[in-house]
This record gives sequence, C-alpha cells and structure tokens, in this order.
Amino acid sequence: MRIERACCALLILLAGCETVSFYQQAAKGQMQLASQGRSVADLIAADDTDHRLRRQLVEISAVLGFAQASLGLPVGGRYEEYVALDRPYVMWNLFAAPEFSTRGHEWCYPIAGCATYRGYFDRPHADRIARRLRARTFDVAVLGVPAYSTLGWFDDPLLSTFVGWPDAAVAALLIHELSHSRNFVAGDATFNESYATFVEFEGLRAWLASRGREAELAALRNQHRVRERFTSFLLQWRAVFDDLYGQPYHRSRCVCSRRRCLAR
Repeated sequence: MRIERACCALLILLAGCETVSFYQQAAKGQMQLASQGRSVADLIAADDTDHRLRRQLVEISAVLGFAQASLGLPVGGRYEEYVALDRPYVMWNLFAAPEFSTRGHEWCYPIAGCATYRGYFDRPHADRIARRLRARTFDVAVLGVPAYSTLGWFDDPLLSTFVGWPDAAVAALLIHELSHSRNFVAGDATFNESYATFVEFEGLRAWLASRGREAELAALRNQHRVRERFTSFLLQWRAVFDDLYGQPYHRSRCVCSRRRCLAR
C-alpha cells in the first residue's frame, strides 16, 4: 500500500490536480496486477495446473526465449508471472475527437509523451469520462485492451485475457509488446505502432519458420494483406471526412452530410 501511495504522490506532482483520479486508478490497477501474479515456472511444475494452461505457458516460454536470443528483444524479467483476471480485458482505452475532426484528442503523460487515448483499468470509470466528453460534443469510443506494455518500468505479467488465444496470435502479441521496450519514441504513436507491427510480423514469420510451421505462414501473410486493405479503407474514408470538415458549412448541414457518409 505504501508503494501504491508513493506512486500516486509522484504522478500527482508530475501531472497536476486535474488528472489526479486518472493516475490514482492507473497506480491502483498496476499494483493489483503485481499482487495477483503467480510464478509461471511454479504453474508449469504444479500437478494441479490445468493441462491446457501448462501447454500454453510452455509454448510462451519458448517464444520468449526465441524473442530474446534471435530477435534481440529485451525480455528480462517480463512475463515470468501469470495473472488470472475475472474480466475479458485488462483495461479499456478511451479515444476522443472533436465533433468535426478526424484528429484524435491528445492526453500527455510523464515519460511516455502524448497519445490519442487514455487507458483505464475500470470500465465504469472510462464510461464516466466518455459521457463527460460526449456532453462536450466529442466523438468517443471505449475499446477493450487484452494486453499492454509498461515499457520496462514494470515486469509485465502474462494475462488470462490473451494466454488462451491461438499460439501464433499469442506469439505475435508478445513480440509486438516487447518491441515497444526496444524502441519507443515519446509522443510519436504512429512510429511506435508502425515499428512494433513490423517487428511483430517479421518476428512471427521467423518464429514459425524455426518451428517448421510453414503452413501457418500462408495464413499469416493473408492476415497481413487483409490488415493492409482495411487500413487503406479507413484512410480513404478519413480523407473523405477531412474534406467534409474542411468545408465552410453551417453545423446542421455538416451533421447531415456526415450522416449521409456514414450511411453509405
């Protein structure tokens, strides 16, 4: 508890009073994860561990060894503990943008810089902030997050929110999150995600090849192509809305035009 209070005090001093509740919930959520962890090695060795969980933990240990030895990713003490959560996501990210803009609202943080989202360990807390932003005419979305990286400030645990995924999906996620600890530019979310996605794809390709699982490589390439097409689709519509919002319309006309676009 004293550690939690110290973390809160430091963050409050850095952030200012207007974001005290956000940093309090962040510190509390992080400390709860730290207190609930069980040693992965002990779980693998225990007779009463579910056989599916044991197999998944053994597979993950192999992925982490490969990530460190072959990809040069900083595993260190990360993922040495497992946390079973009673919820589908570890946290929920809140995204917001002004009513007639495609540019996300930014929140700034000590060390990590600015980002267009804010993460909450408690869904009702995120929903309360979302309602306040909607009352100010922001467009808002609250999306669940199965995993995240503390960029090496804490030893991130394995979480039940993703450990049960297919093996390749878990490997991709771990490589992605570990890459954030290798290279992270404060305030540049576009670079950070582009870099992590590249390392994820190439790292997963190398991992599957090393295990003789070439059949999964074809599926991986197809998923990559689908992701690229979907990204292109979103960027095209973003350009449409950028053009719409750039017109000198009266608000009511802009609302009608936006509704027509969304109905297409």
